[in-house]
Amino acid sequence: MKKKWLLFLLGILAVVTLLIVSDLEKVWSGIVGIGLKNIIALCCMQLFTMLLINIQWTSISRYAGVKSSFKKIVDINLTGTFVESVTPAVKAGGELTKVIMFSNTYHITKGSATAIVSIQKVVSITAFLLLNIISLVMFIVSYSDTIHFSVVVFSFVFILIMTLLLIMTVFYNEKIKCLILKAPFIKNKEKVKEFFNHFNETIKKVMERKAFFIRQLLLSTLIWSFFPIKAYYIVLVMGINLHFITMAMITYITYMIGMLPLLPGGLGTFEGSLIMLLAPFSVAMDQGMVIAFVLRFVTFWFVFTTSAIYLGCKFIYKNIFKGNLQCN
Repeated sequence: MKKKWLLFLLGILAVVTLLIVSDLEKVWSGIVGIGLKNIIALCCMQLFTMLLINIQWTSISRYAGVKSSFKKIVDINLTGTFVESVTPAVKAGGELTKVIMFSNTYHITKGSATAIVSIQKVVSITAFLLLNIISLVMFIVSYSDTIHFSVVVFSFVFILIMTLLLIMTVFYNEKIKCLILKAPFIKNKEKVKEFFNHFNETIKKVMERKAFFIRQLLLSTLIWSFFPIKAYYIVLVMGINLHFITMAMITYITYMIGMLPLLPGGLGTFEGSLIMLLAPFSVAMDQGMVIAFVLRFVTFWFVFTTSAIYLGCKFIYKNIFKGNLQCN
């Protein structure tokens, strides 16, 4: 717990450092200049993105044989979102939470729950990786002389490795099972076999429907497309002359760097990398800070706050109102 708070403080320190080296007055006036109406519009786009994500989760879980309800899927996702927002582990903390909640809510095995979460991750990250490959190639070809790519390339390699590991887990898990069973510290081997059996059964149910998988891949691409749309909306409001394709490339690469498990939610790394990638396009640091802060607010803090408020209301209802009703 102390480590999490330390990393969180480091993220805040990184953001504060960026503020110190920039013109605070210009940054603040830039944020105010965006206007409440535009902030609300951006938040509505984010809510629509969240709606699409929940539709995808509901669809995948139903194809996996789980009689899921949209309401419960929203509950699972908001809880998972809150956890992944405070853990620097490429969403791993949130996904583990979803596995446990899927298993407990629908009374399915951990193997089946892990399969559902893994399928959604494979679909989502595959779409994200394809968009990043296109963005990275276009960026390197067009602007190779204006920026250092060590961080970008490292981030891409990291995400690529994560994607390959996910694909191996889903499609070649028999080999993983054999390796685990050979480990001397594994005592309950029957439980491991049972886990992988349920995992494979659930995977087969979904993967037999190839058209469904392609539809989910297209849906993930649509979901990811809203990130550059929101970024470009901010750029248009600020009157900055940038092409949508350029902003899309920068947004995807920035998000990829932000996925590195350094700080909770990519705090600090997201803002810094976005400013760095905008610099070659004659975007001043204070303008880059405004874009980074507003985009970060909409895609991270707004989502985090929404999930925190939801969990707070859920806790109050279960422990206070519901408790009082039972007492009466």
